[in-house]
Parts: sequence; structure tokens; C-alpha cells
Amino acid sequence: MVVGLGFLIIIISYRQVKNLLVKKQKRDAYVYLGLMAIAAYLSIGKMLDLYIPNPTNGLRLIFQPIKHWIDKLLS
Repeated sequence: MVVGLGFLIIIISYRQVKNLLVKKQKRDAYVYLGLMAIAAYLSIGKMLDLYIPNPTNGLRLIFQPIKHWIDKLLS
């Protein structure tokens, strides 16, 4: 199942990137490959029951000190 998904991702990516490069849209091709790599990692990780971190934990880590600073500033 994982091999099939990987093969499908490679085929779709090849066709899309080939079309983008023919149109001379290199930047779009790089962005597409980056987003497809993230999607492939998440999909295959979910299939293999790998640990996938929750993005809200990272946001909380960033914004919690800002929240405390604003609370102190306004009180």
C-alpha cells in the first residue's frame, strides 16, 4: 500500500513538474515539490502509524510568551 502511494505520488509529481517547467515556471515547480513532499510525508506517516506532531503545539510554544507579555503590559 505504501509503495503504491509512493509510486502514485511520483507519477503525479513528474507530470505536474514537467508541465510547469515547460511553461518556464521554475518557482512554482519548487513550491509544488515542497508541498507534495510534505503531503507525502504526512500520508505515508499516517499509513505507518508514525508520530506526527500537532502543529498547534508549535504555535502555542511561539505565542504563549507573547500572550504573557501582552497580559503584563495591559494589566
